[in-house]
Amino acid sequence: MLTSSRNRHFAHSNLALTDRTLVKKCRNCGRYFVVKNLNVEYCSRLIDPDEESLDNRTCSDVGPKRSYMKKLE
Repeated sequence: MLTSSRNRHFAHSNLALTDRTLVKKCRNCGRYFVVKNLNVEYCSRLIDPDEESLDNRTCSDVGPKRSYMKKLE
C-alpha cells in the first residue's frame, strides 16, 4: 500500500510512462496537464478569479492573447 505522497506521485508517474500519456506544462499558469495532441500549449483549467475578472475563462481562452501581447512589448 502506498502511504506517502511521494510514493503515490512516483506510482502515477510510472503509470503515465507505461501508458504513454502525454504531459505538458501550461504556458499560461505553469501547471502540468495531460494532452492528446502535442500542439496544445494551454490547459483547460479556469484561471484564478482573483487574478483577473474574467469569470469562467480558461488558460486556453486567455493564454494565446497574453502570449501575443508579451511579444509586442
